[in-house]
Amino acid sequence: MTTWQNKVLELEERGWSLTALARATGASIGAISDLKQGRTKEPRANVALQLHHLHSTGAMPPEQGREAA
Repeated sequence: MTTWQNKVLELEERGWSLTALARATGASIGAISDLKQGRTKEPRANVALQLHHLHSTGAMPPEQGREAA
């Protein structure tokens, strides 16, 4: 399992959907799905930065953030 695959899976465990991750990173849903499935080993630089940021800061999906506010 790749580091990026792990990041996507861990973000999903926090409640992120592939759609929400795609919106937050500027990637397509297919690109996020490919990372999750291990078909893509390295995302584009801007997507990598956004995924790393979401993962490392413990960011919650937007839907949950609005409900908690």
